Amino acid sequence: MRVSLALLLVVAARARNYEVCILTAQRPNNVSYVQGLVRSLGMEGVAMRDATLVDADNSLIAPLGPKMPTALRALADCEDDGNDVVVGVPCKVQQTNLDVVMALETCHLQAMRSHKKFVLFIEDDMDPCPGSMRTVDAVLRDSTHVHAVRFSKFSRAFAIRAWAIPDLLREIRLQADLAPYDLIVWSTHWNRKRTFFHAHTTNLFHHVGDTSTVQHRNEPGYRNVYGKMRSDYCGEPL
Repeated sequence: MRVSLALLLVVAARARNYEVCILTAQRPNNVSYVQGLVRSLGMEGVAMRDATLVDADNSLIAPLGPKMPTALRALADCEDDGNDVVVGVPCKVQQTNLDVVMALETCHLQAMRSHKKFVLFIEDDMDPCPGSMRTVDAVLRDSTHVHAVRFSKFSRAFAIRAWAIPDLLREIRLQADLAPYDLIVWSTHWNRKRTFFHAHTTNLFHHVGDTSTVQHRNEPGYRNVYGKMRSDYCGEPL
């Protein structure tokens, strides 16, 4: 029997103290991973009311089940030639940084409305490992003094306390052309409130994407050199 993605997300395990925040955008050749992520989260018991899907460029043909609020996309002030750069980050990475800001800003509002303490940010090409959401539930429920938790090898899945998000967003905006957002998240420059950071012991979200938003990184030569650096596996020590 076929089960719709929306129905999977309606199945709730328990009331969560965090808003699941999914960011998606168009990739080269119209490759999309977000349907798989939504399906996997549903199998892990994530309810539709606990998830917000931010479609940065309105590339999805139809809603997938989670809330899809309308947000105004800020465009990076650069020209995308598909290549890497010597200084700073490629234009596509700058755009991703701004999209992450938009997603976290949107999900922060949803969390505040629902009186949730955390936002769990997940990129669209991640897949929750079996039982991962039960672990996330336990970690965030017991994290009295921890304000940001990394759950994946590449920081593509992390949780942050709702009150800390505005400070982080200001810093990502300031450094959008200098560094990828994941490096900025774990820096101390934006930490004006002495936020405590924590990395979970093992990798709870597996990176399934093999099509990068940066066109140059999809070329065989680049993959041969850097492919293993992008690999991970469930349960890998962090």
